Amino acid sequence: MNGDPHIQNSVININVSNPISFLNNSYDYLDLIRPRIICRKFKIKEILYNANDSFKNIYFVNSGIIKTFKTSSNGIESISGFQMSGEWAGLESVGNENHSNYSQALVDSDVYVINYQLFLEALQTSHSALKRFNKTLSNEINRNTNLINILKNSRREKKIIVFLMGISHQNGNIDSNDQEFDLKMSRGDISSYLSISREEISRILQKLENNGLIFVKNRHISLLNIPKLNAMCGNA
Repeated sequence: MNGDPHIQNSVININVSNPISFLNNSYDYLDLIRPRIICRKFKIKEILYNANDSFKNIYFVNSGIIKTFKTSSNGIESISGFQMSGEWAGLESVGNENHSNYSQALVDSDVYVINYQLFLEALQTSHSALKRFNKTLSNEINRNTNLINILKNSRREKKIIVFLMGISHQNGNIDSNDQEFDLKMSRGDISSYLSISREEISRILQKLENNGLIFVKNRHISLLNIPKLNAMCGNA
């Protein structure tokens, strides 16, 4: 797998006069190194970084979707997360010499590659920027911790509902009671991530559809009753 050692291939330097979607109020600290940020177009199945690669960069997904995973000695993948537009990849390796996961584009994706050392040096020039980035790290850790607890301790139906509603939220569907989106990951990837067999996933999706809570057509999902789904997750 080819990761960071080839990061200079097919890169596009950001034109600093153009707006970048992630440089909003939440991530304005990236203005500190905007001229040094690289926009990299990763093709489907292309590796961003490998497990045990030297940790040099962090990654911000501008468009597309990335999956992070580990592999067993016999090559079986164990997916630890999916990063969509507006989310980070590589933060799990902050403080370590090497990456602990593999990271791969599930679809053609535009990703901003940020040299972590240069980023840290820039942050030291602005206390407010450093504080905001530390909050980003804290929020990421808390979100992952909460999600892990849900996925470990919940029944299978709740796992799937939480997963679907999380994907919908990541797609920007927040306020509507009728939310729809396309799943970019395969049933196999979802099975690995949720630790639920593909057959059981299909059975639960069919049950939710029969109950009028969702509509499924291939990879297109419609969430038809958000209040009821929230209640089933204990979020009412």
